[in-house]
Amino acid sequence: SKDPRARELERRIVLSQYLTKLQCTSSNPPQETGLTYNSWFGKPHIEMHWWHAVHFAQWGRHDLMEKSLDWYFRSAAKARAIAQRQGYNGMRWQKMTDNNGDETPSSVGAFLIWQQPHLIYMVEMLYRKNPTSKVLDKYKQLVFATADFMADFPERDAKTGKYNLGKGLIPAQECFDPLTTFNPTYELAYWSWALQTAQQWRTRLGLKPNPQWQDVVKHLAPLPMANG
Repeated sequence: SKDPRARELERRIVLSQYLTKLQCTSSNPPQETGLTYNSWFGKPHIEMHWWHAVHFAQWGRHDLMEKSLDWYFRSAAKARAIAQRQGYNGMRWQKMTDNNGDETPSSVGAFLIWQQPHLIYMVEMLYRKNPTSKVLDKYKQLVFATADFMADFPERDAKTGKYNLGKGLIPAQECFDPLTTFNPTYELAYWSWALQTAQQWRTRLGLKPNPQWQDVVKHLAPLPMANG
């Protein structure tokens, strides 16, 4: 490029990628703000794992993203125990946690749900890079258990026949009352996408679609609108 700004832009991009590789490519998800400074008690925040990891795959460095995905295998039993304790199927992924998958007390974390589809998103990126049975077989149980929780979590509204997310959640903005908030737009869209993607994994593996997942996708509440 002959643009006089190009060299500085390149410098910033390379530096940013370098710093992110240093801080976000261990075998554990990094703490919320990485290692530059210590915030949020120095703990991994799983809803932030997407931001820390997905860009590696978008730059074609899927191996760097995949390193931290082993944490989900190590934490799977605890995620399943959380779901069972709350009366749900599958695995409910933690929010603020530690490297062993133990939950940290939090007035917000217990109500967040937007981290649930992240695992499906990241392993789908791995599959699109390398569409083989090896990838499907490695991650299928995590994908299916994640989808089992996601299909069990919404409640069907007797009046509308639609499945609602909440009440009893805090959306990604973290500024709404969990006792009154339901059907946040971003979470609804992400929920639908993740369940449909999990169904695609079943199809790729030669399995029939899961009828519960399909019922939720078909009848999930519409995206909220205001003034059209």
